[in-house]
Amino acid sequence: PCTEQLVSKGFAALLLASRPDFGAVKTRDAQPIAGTLGMLQSRQNESGGFGLWSSSPQTAEFPTVYGAHFLLEARDRCQKDPPEMVAGLNEWLTRLASTPAPTLEDGRLRAYAVYLLARQGIKPAAAVSNVEQELSHRYAQTWSSDLAAAYLAAAYRLMQRNADADRIIGAVPWSRQKSQWGDEVYYDPVVHDAQLLYLTARHFPDRVGGVPAGVLEGIGSAISGNRTSSLSSAYTLLALDAYAKAAAPKVK
Repeated sequence: PCTEQLVSKGFAALLLASRPDFGAVKTRDAQPIAGTLGMLQSRQNESGGFGLWSSSPQTAEFPTVYGAHFLLEARDRCQKDPPEMVAGLNEWLTRLASTPAPTLEDGRLRAYAVYLLARQGIKPAAAVSNVEQELSHRYAQTWSSDLAAAYLAAAYRLMQRNADADRIIGAVPWSRQKSQWGDEVYYDPVVHDAQLLYLTARHFPDRVGGVPAGVLEGIGSAISGNRTSSLSSAYTLLALDAYAKAAAPKVK
């Protein structure tokens, strides 16, 4: 399997281990999370990124950013990760976020990278400035409705730029309100809604009450209709976990 598929499997094992009410992972691996960490370590190259099928000089950009997200979620759930692998990966994320974005897809990936760096308390000013400028000037008509905007808003919230964060997240539509979709491998309506729900629940919990019922129904319909990929399935589990935590009654 490719790196994205293996990371998605690791996400499922990680989330279902703490949410048995969501289901269970059927696997021959007695320690699937440790197996995913070992796989990522074996596929990391000298630049800090991950190869698509093995350790390769050519870094697979989305799977690398996605793998970094998995490591953060694993750490949040008290899983240990190799410090040297994480350090190399963060250097790669910083470089990626500081490079030009020839397409909106590239801009989205750089916003994702900035968000993951901000999650760790890393605030590379040059990278954040570059992503904001690229999105605002190159994709002025489209970026505000893209998942790129949600990643940037979440990064701003983590950086205490709350006015910018609230302004941007409030303008990001759900998939049913978006009229244009490209033919991308790692981006579709389910990915968009699942990640937007995740980011909203985790970083803007006061907005959870305003999530339309149709969003959850749409995600559920895609799952029951077998219209999900390994990636969108993993993102859905991540979103439902964050949503359940944000929507749970607070104990006084």
